[in-house]
Amino acid sequence: MNPGNKPPLEANAPINPGSDAHPAGMRQRGERPVPALLHHCSALLHAMYDGGSGLFSYSTRIVGGSYVNDFQHPLKLRYTINTLLGIQQALQFYPLDWELDRMIEQFLRANRAAITNPADCGLTLALLARANDPRQQEFINQIQKILEGGNANNLSAQDLGWMLFGCTNAARIGQRQADKDLADELYRTIRDRLIVPETGLPHFSLTGLRRRCTSFGGVVYILQSLAEYGSTFQNEEAVALFRHGASTVIGLQGPQGEWPWFIDAKRGAVLDWYQVYSVHQDAMAMLWLFPALDFGMEQARPAIERSYRWLFGNNQIGASMMKRDPFFIHRSHRRDEPLERPRRLARSAVSILLHRPSRLRATGITLNPECRSYHIGWILYAWAGREGFAEFTELELLQ
Repeated sequence: MNPGNKPPLEANAPINPGSDAHPAGMRQRGERPVPALLHHCSALLHAMYDGGSGLFSYSTRIVGGSYVNDFQHPLKLRYTINTLLGIQQALQFYPLDWELDRMIEQFLRANRAAITNPADCGLTLALLARANDPRQQEFINQIQKILEGGNANNLSAQDLGWMLFGCTNAARIGQRQADKDLADELYRTIRDRLIVPETGLPHFSLTGLRRRCTSFGGVVYILQSLAEYGSTFQNEEAVALFRHGASTVIGLQGPQGEWPWFIDAKRGAVLDWYQVYSVHQDAMAMLWLFPALDFGMEQARPAIERSYRWLFGNNQIGASMMKRDPFFIHRSHRRDEPLERPRRLARSAVSILLHRPSRLRATGITLNPECRSYHIGWILYAWAGREGFAEFTELELLQ
């Protein structure tokens, strides 16, 4: 099993200390021709990058034909980690113009003390493990302390998913049994406390209303980590959990390929469709749909095609989410109403109480004309090295 586009590496459970598990491609630039999509995404990220701070923007808009970046929101830290991971993945396959080692060094020098969130620790661990950076041990230690602190009930699906993703990468590449043991502990927590057996979906958290109101993002990161863990350690149980959850989510895809944002983990039903995010359609869904396809789940192929075709006008408002000149991808479709978040939570609570699934709206939907850097980073990560689907990767659908 080798889902996704990772270079094939030895990964025998529990671990194979004698294998040459160093992914040399992480340090060497690939020489494949760059697909049009990834060429334009890389150029857009250059416009989103601030070389002085070493950060990628929180939000970017087009004003008067030019990109305008916002670096004010603290999520710029997470978005930068995410984007560096995407660039790292793309450089395995393509000769893109990025000085990744210098960028990682600059980012950590200025921001290391601020990386304390459990999810961010997991994603940073993956980035550093894949770069063979010795500072990865600091984040392994942080994750160990988080688990020893007895605060598992406060961890979200994203926290646990990204920590498992990071520890699995560290164990796969470094071939250290201690890293494998930590990954095993995280996997058991997800399996025993987060996954709903009836649906295969994760609770978003272990307490409160959000226990049942899981987000598409939370589902994505749990499925991604299960696929990574299952394939790395040849764990058939993890693969079976992945397949169950993936099948449930494929069944929730909308009539035009859209993915819902809020999902009832217990019933496997849509609680609220909005916002419908471009990043879900063209990147984050691929983080589990590509492994599903590689595991032989052929129903994933049409789901992939319907997912990215949504961007090109095959959607509720009939508008392309992608623009050519200058290249840009609009963020989402959202309800045109105030107090969006509390209303969404209220609708979700009513849906749970009345067992009433959400419906797509015929009117009152508007386009959100911003773009986030992590979106473009996930495109690079998900699509780097992936063969096929040229209508998307070569932008044949973009008019």
